[in-house]
Amino acid sequence: MATGIVRSFNDSKGFGLITPDLGGPPVFARGDAISTPGVKKLKALERVRYEVLESAAGLFALNIQLITE
Repeated sequence: MATGIVRSFNDSKGFGLITPDLGGPPVFARGDAISTPGVKKLKALERVRYEVLESAAGLFALNIQLITE
């Protein structure tokens, strides 16, 4: 799994961007891809773990989990 920091997240639209720890382009994150129980939205600067889906439209985060350590 990849790790990164939430760059931004729009609560009303339910999506945002994650900056990968290893560099590269930002990864698009949707609220419905968050798999941490009880969490429905992300906040800027939160650390997350996620899977990456590459598509013609760009990079998308799946199975997003907050890192609380």
